[in-house]
Amino acid sequence: MFVHLGCFDIVYTKLFDNISIVVILVNSIVMIFDTTNVDPENTSPFFAKAELAFLILYTIECVLKIVGYGFILGSNAYLKDPWNLLDFFIVVSSYPSLFNTQEVQGNDGSFSPGSLRVFRVLRPLKSITKIKGLRVLMTALFAAIPLLIDTMMILAFFFMLFSIAGVQLMTGELKKRCFSIQTGKLHEDDILCGGLTECPGGFFCGKSNMNPNYGVTNFDNLPYAFLTVF
Repeated sequence: MFVHLGCFDIVYTKLFDNISIVVILVNSIVMIFDTTNVDPENTSPFFAKAELAFLILYTIECVLKIVGYGFILGSNAYLKDPWNLLDFFIVVSSYPSLFNTQEVQGNDGSFSPGSLRVFRVLRPLKSITKIKGLRVLMTALFAAIPLLIDTMMILAFFFMLFSIAGVQLMTGELKKRCFSIQTGKLHEDDILCGGLTECPGGFFCGKSNMNPNYGVTNFDNLPYAFLTVF
């Protein structure tokens, strides 16, 4: 009983919230410079120790709240708050990443628990539970999503309308390039031509087999046209 009341008093202090916010900010800064996933062989051991230290701090925070609020039972239980549920998931999902040197064989191949390190990017979201103003804004944003469905449908309709117009008017137009009259090679600057754009001297406007941005930007079919308009 005394432990429960003691933990409850601790988690309700302003100092506890301030320390939690500082830990989250420092952890976010450390993650910016952590290249463990990019180049594991040349990673400083500092990041592994820092990861363990932050995980311990998050675990202590989680345990204090569970003891203070109660885990499941009770009107103010820890897991009955969606934001606490997010915190709990972030903490629990961090533990398998400690075993990133092991591999567990599965039916479809190998699975490395270290791949769960990607869930670390959710840690800055813990700040939502600490900053009341940010929490109110996020709650209002989520509440407004159902009201935006009609607006999104109208926007998608206009995207589709302009995509169809683009397919009708500009199919193949973005494949036009400037070719050398003598050699037939593309201009070194990959100049688009057609319409109001003319090729420089010694070049003529012809059609190639490629569209801009590695073929993504074009109006040759409806899906790509919709993506281009978007």
